[in-house]
Amino acid sequence: MPVDLLVLGRIATLAGSTGFGWVEAVGIAGGRVVAAGSRADIEGLVGPATRRIELAPDEVALPALTDAHIHLVEAVRASREVDLSGADPRARVR
Repeated sequence: MPVDLLVLGRIATLAGSTGFGWVEAVGIAGGRVVAAGSRADIEGLVGPATRRIELAPDEVALPALTDAHIHLVEAVRASREVDLSGADPRARVR
């Protein structure tokens, strides 16, 4: 079965009994990494509809690592709040 996506470049892996390591390519099918290894190994899983992503030399892929904190969400929330920390609670609104 061909992979849906082929990612080529510097790819970190935490899988397997050896722990942390580097591979040249990963193949993804159905949203899951199904193969990781050398470029030559994974190229054999490519089909005519496979999409390719080639990383730049200064980029690193970390498959399956999700950063759960998103600062953008907090920035949007903060922009909708009113800072009343300096307000006088005894002041009257006219």
